[in-house]
Amino acid sequence: MFSLVAALAIGSAVLLRGDGRPGPGAFYRSDEPLPAEPGMLLRSETMTAGVPDGADAWRILYTTTRPDGGVAVASGTVIAPSGRGAEALPLISVAHGTTGIVPRCAPSLSPTPFADGAGTALVEMVTEHGWAAVTSDYVGLGTEGPHPYLVGQAEARNVLDASRAAQQLDGVSVSADTVVWGHSQGGHGALWTGQIAEDYAPDLTIRGIAAMAPATDLDALAQADKNEVGGKAVSAYIAESWNELYPELDLADHLNPGTAHGVAEVGRLCFNEKDVLAALARSSQVPQQVFPDSLLDGDLGTMLRTNSPTGPWPAAVLVAQGLTDPLVKPDMQQDWVDARCGDGERLDYRTYPGLGHMELVGADSPLIPQLVSWTLDRWAGAAPTPTC
Repeated sequence: MFSLVAALAIGSAVLLRGDGRPGPGAFYRSDEPLPAEPGMLLRSETMTAGVPDGADAWRILYTTTRPDGGVAVASGTVIAPSGRGAEALPLISVAHGTTGIVPRCAPSLSPTPFADGAGTALVEMVTEHGWAAVTSDYVGLGTEGPHPYLVGQAEARNVLDASRAAQQLDGVSVSADTVVWGHSQGGHGALWTGQIAEDYAPDLTIRGIAAMAPATDLDALAQADKNEVGGKAVSAYIAESWNELYPELDLADHLNPGTAHGVAEVGRLCFNEKDVLAALARSSQVPQQVFPDSLLDGDLGTMLRTNSPTGPWPAAVLVAQGLTDPLVKPDMQQDWVDARCGDGERLDYRTYPGLGHMELVGADSPLIPQLVSWTLDRWAGAAPTPTC
């Protein structure tokens, strides 16, 4: 998928400019002083754009926790069936995939805010099965940054605090029990959400964790994809985000020669809607891998491993992987699964021949009905179905 899109995008000056969407407005700006408690709903507003028939949706602003432990503000969305009653609805907490690292890239600002990842399954769960769903934009998308791209605990805190904030929303009642979903970066976030939930948010109960093409072993991912277009885009986002979050790495001064300009250009572009083409086109023009091997083999590699999810998890875990994925490569995922199984984790690992990174969560993917069924089973208390 990545090589095809990049090939289409290369050479187009229009695409290289990106889609020019506006930045976030007043809703996303917080008033000081902020509540010290994470997960506090600050404000909400009704959404209409991109809301499927049979559903109501809201944009939310809430408190969460920065990587350094300070108070931060994040935005997100809540969606629920229009025909709901007063009883608490079962909840899906969505960790979204890569959309970029600057505020205007927030999913809640997108014209299709509920299409991320397994969007077809999400709409079905809401409109046909009567569930609600909450999605965190993550800090730095919509709100002031930096966005903690692939920083595991930070993503997870944002997701858990969005679930807390959703419980305070007028007009809909949601359960404190939740099933967590995530694709790609969101799969990474979903696994981390389950990993820290009992310590960070003991008031929430995780019923299950579904990670689709998750970015698991970040060190292996960076090594395997370092010379590929998609990998350069991911590396650029890491370089720009982590240069602020981990100043001790001094990434800006240790990129490979000739890559800094391309990295900065990719960093300002989103990775959804038309901007995907622009981000991949810019990445294709980065002349070599972004990070030198000495950095990957040193402190950066150590930090990548620190941000790789390893468990344990408090509930059933489903990991889905397309076997023709050019970004999260199947052999790499299998190695991670084997390591987790060797540690005693019980995973339900499912592979899908012929499906790539985005095709795995496409509307016609065989994963979609399985994800719906698996999620309903978690709520019904059915026994998990581990493959290890």
